Amino acid sequence: MIVSKISGQQRYHVAVLDFRADRIIVPVKEMKADKLFLLRYQDEKHTKAKNALEEIKNQLKDTFVELEEVGCDIFEATDIIKKVHQIMFKEPENHWFFNISSGNGLSANALSIAAMLHKDKIHSTKLYYYHYDHEANKVKEQAMVDLPIFKIRTPSEKEIQILKLIGTRTDGITKKQLLELTEETYKSKTPTEQSRLLMNLTRQVTDKLLYDWKMITITGRGKNSQITLTEEGKHFIRYAN
Repeated sequence: MIVSKISGQQRYHVAVLDFRADRIIVPVKEMKADKLFLLRYQDEKHTKAKNALEEIKNQLKDTFVELEEVGCDIFEATDIIKKVHQIMFKEPENHWFFNISSGNGLSANALSIAAMLHKDKIHSTKLYYYHYDHEANKVKEQAMVDLPIFKIRTPSEKEIQILKLIGTRTDGITKKQLLELTEETYKSKTPTEQSRLLMNLTRQVTDKLLYDWKMITITGRGKNSQITLTEEGKHFIRYAN
């Protein structure tokens, strides 16, 4: 398979380590990857997984593929999604390929979700699968399959910023306190200007977090209304951090 390269862009593969190195190596070589991000337990103790990792390293020695091992709980979807988010946030916009045939069912689902979350940075998502003939001791069938990617809507950067500030207060935070934290000159502004900032915060951020995302609860009215996170908000914060 030939994938056209745009100047300055590279082919980045993301895969989860399991017991079979070929599930990871074959697509990396066939698709001429420039870099492989390998998600694995930080302190891997399983012998088969260790052997697979050594085989991957050995097979990449004679290639130009860069290997970066990423410590991760591969049985925790939130951790996988978070690590992929961190990887892509630090790297420029390249061609991203998520190998969801390696790892386990949960990791395949988590990588698929991560791909959807970062659709604007992804060239395409590939599914690699194969049928192994154990009697003949060879791969009988293998294929690369394009997967559709559906954009998942997430809160805006401003909404996430406010959500994180709310998450720093276990007993909640008021709108006035949020404005004091986000608007350096809030205290020196006139009452009319402060009211305008309060209205903008309410309409553009807290109302959306309350009604659209169901991530916060608000008790009371006005600048002294108390804001706390819902379980949905706490869960999102774990991902966003």
